[in-house]
Amino acid sequence: MPSEKVFYENTRSLKIAAILDKPEKSGKNPAVIICHGFTSFKEFKPLVKISQKLVENNFITMRFDFSNCIGESEGRCEDMLVSHQIDDLISSINFLSENESVDKKRISVVGHSLGAFTAILTASADKRIRSIVPVSSPAKFEWHTLFDENTLEKWAKEGLMDHNTFKKGHVKLHYNFIEDLKEYDATKIIRRVKSPTRFIHGSNDIIVPPKNSQALFENANDPKDLRIIENADHVFLKDEFIGQLVDITSQWCIKHGK
Repeated sequence: MPSEKVFYENTRSLKIAAILDKPEKSGKNPAVIICHGFTSFKEFKPLVKISQKLVENNFITMRFDFSNCIGESEGRCEDMLVSHQIDDLISSINFLSENESVDKKRISVVGHSLGAFTAILTASADKRIRSIVPVSSPAKFEWHTLFDENTLEKWAKEGLMDHNTFKKGHVKLHYNFIEDLKEYDATKIIRRVKSPTRFIHGSNDIIVPPKNSQALFENANDPKDLRIIENADHVFLKDEFIGQLVDITSQWCIKHGK
């Protein structure tokens, strides 16, 4: 699987870092952009496995780091906003559309957690997106369990919060992130998405409970699908869960993205 690290800019002139994986098949190929979750990164194992499976089925894939996060893309974590992530995804579609090996009419998006939320919001306005697979997606701010009320009150008062990340350790996040997040109710926004959508969730997800995907599914347009992976948590890191996640994600992309 030939891989290439690429760089391009978003509309705020921040450099975005991405990994482009290509199949051996020449000519114009369908493509999938893969979005990581909150304070995650493009090398997150389940996303790499999804990429590999899609490339085996003659898709070009691009995994990128959101700006203002902990990966290789530019920007301070203090400036992280969902609105900025939407801009990053649109910039990624623009960049990939210019690749001579990509059929720009067949670009789908797979996202995990906050990246799934971003995929939904972007697909509601950008009609270039062929299909989407939101995995462990939040639906609205009120339904998360990541931050308790005491943390949110302290965060709002102090402006900045110290957050411990898996890859980069402690980073500072501004409360503007929460204020921006509250502006988006995906249970309403999903009604504007016309792309075929498969929602995937783990039954034991305690960070973003399954009711989020269930509500999104109920409000989505056809064609749509909801798959609950029994006993899986939010991140699907166990091999048995990764295997199921990879299969049902790639099946949807193959059916609706080619």
